[in-house]
Amino acid sequence: MDLPKLSPKIYLITPTMLLRPIQILRIVLYYLIFGFLWILLSDFFLNNLNLSPDMAYKIQSLKGISFVLVSGLVISLLLWREGLEKNVLLAEIHHRVKNNLAIISAFLELQANSVNSDALEEKIDPRNFLLSSVRRIKTMAISHEILYNQNNLNSIQTESLIQNIWEYSLESNSKNQSNPLISKSILKKNIQTKTIQAKLGIPIALILNELFNNSFQHGFPGNLERSNPIVEVEIGSGENSLFLIYRDNGIGLQDKKILSRDSKSGLGIFIIKTLTKQVNGEIIVDREKDMEIVFHFPRK
Repeated sequence: MDLPKLSPKIYLITPTMLLRPIQILRIVLYYLIFGFLWILLSDFFLNNLNLSPDMAYKIQSLKGISFVLVSGLVISLLLWREGLEKNVLLAEIHHRVKNNLAIISAFLELQANSVNSDALEEKIDPRNFLLSSVRRIKTMAISHEILYNQNNLNSIQTESLIQNIWEYSLESNSKNQSNPLISKSILKKNIQTKTIQAKLGIPIALILNELFNNSFQHGFPGNLERSNPIVEVEIGSGENSLFLIYRDNGIGLQDKKILSRDSKSGLGIFIIKTLTKQVNGEIIVDREKDMEIVFHFPRK
């Protein structure tokens, strides 16, 4: 079962325009500035004209009427603009919530299928499957929390995203496994791209979650002779693409072909391949090194 594809965006502009206090303050400020400039400039031009008292009175009356009309138009345009921004923002949020719920549903269904097969054959504790689903959902929540705490909803801070997912994955795996090496793990980051597109942020976050969990659960077994397990994440930009490089100093990939599209794999690897495919990305495994995976994601 593939993960659901993102549906086209549909923006509905409604007449409901509830404004925040900062938006109201901004409109009042615009109005005061406009009124000040209007009075200052109009008085400047009128004082340079030699007009009779009767004509000056008529022009002053017209100036007041025109100010009311023009300022009303300006305020209407500002209200429309602020309301439009709010409705587009709400439409974007609803769209993302709908997609995320669809992804969560697909994750749970895939997890249920894994329980029916893997758990019975390998006698795996079913609680581990549930915890895996919790980690994936929490990863999506972390990504959206970072995104919505920013001023720009079109991009997400790369370092904050990687660090938060690492800390959660480290804490979660340390609690649920008795392997002492996990708590000693160190993350090394080489971040060349400060922000990434929001549409790539969620897939990359989920891919990193699977990679971190794979390192903790399979790459660093308890009998591994490592004083400090190290995970390295490098992310940067090429000419038309974004690249992500993942390394660890664990036991390495036993099957170098496991990330190829046609190979059979566990659920975590399947999710990595599916998410990469959905954003038209590419996976390259360095066969000369124990554990180095390179991802390329097109920018468009």
